[in-house]
Amino acid sequence: MNVRRAAALTFDRVRRWHPRCRIERSKEGRGTKHAMWMLAEIAAGRVTGRKAHRWLGYAQGVLVERNFSTLEAVKHINEAVS
Repeated sequence: MNVRRAAALTFDRVRRWHPRCRIERSKEGRGTKHAMWMLAEIAAGRVTGRKAHRWLGYAQGVLVERNFSTLEAVKHINEAVS
């Protein structure tokens, strides 16, 4: 799986549907803004390897749980880059 591409596509999809969604690193490491920050870090190549895969799964899970995306949408993204 091309984790950088999956992160970029997920990020772009959320920004397209929720253009005011902010990107912000938080100390607690939770929330939509932090998930978007995680995706941006992966897409930029600052997080790689197994850690990038863990971050991608976590960020996508947060975005689905908070209704910023659907499970079907992130599943489609992940399948497209495999």
